[in-house]
Amino acid sequence: NPNACNYVDPSIVTDLETCVFAEEGYDCDGNCLNDADGDGVCDEFEVEGCLDEVACNYDPATTDEIECVYQEEGYDCDGVCLNDADGDGVCDEFEVAGCTDASACNFDASNTDEDGSCDYCSCGDPISGYTLQVEEYAVDGIEGMTTYRFYIGMEAASDFLSAMYGSIQNPLSISTSTGFYNDAFAAGPTAEG
Repeated sequence: NPNACNYVDPSIVTDLETCVFAEEGYDCDGNCLNDADGDGVCDEFEVEGCLDEVACNYDPATTDEIECVYQEEGYDCDGVCLNDADGDGVCDEFEVAGCTDASACNFDASNTDEDGSCDYCSCGDPISGYTLQVEEYAVDGIEGMTTYRFYIGMEAASDFLSAMYGSIQNPLSISTSTGFYNDAFAAGPTAEG
């Protein structure tokens, strides 16, 4: 076989021998057929990777070094947060606390963690002397619950709150299973008490 490494012209062969062929990727002298970087490892057998053990693309079998890739701060090599207590995909150390309701006056799209600070009453100039302030008062005062205080400013002492409502754009829902608490200073339905 003329492709064998031990080929001899048949006209001078006296003894037939088993043909010996070069290994795949090599010539009969054991040299690579393709070795672009001249490192003695044939191109088709090169293993690209990084030899720094802390890199994401570390490969101990690397024969052709490429740029090492490292995990970003707060993430693993797959881009998953190392710490994400609320499971929202934003790492705890990168959370931005603030109002996340787009209909609130103090909404900020960069906020990632709702902190109960949404303000719905301070947008623009007030159209009357009526005000509403919502304050987070206690978290887990009753296990698993958050207590809020509502402060309503009225124009006249005889004014009273008869209803609260919302719209499609700004829904409002205030409910309780046991009734609302009214402190001793405002025991009645009017501002006078």
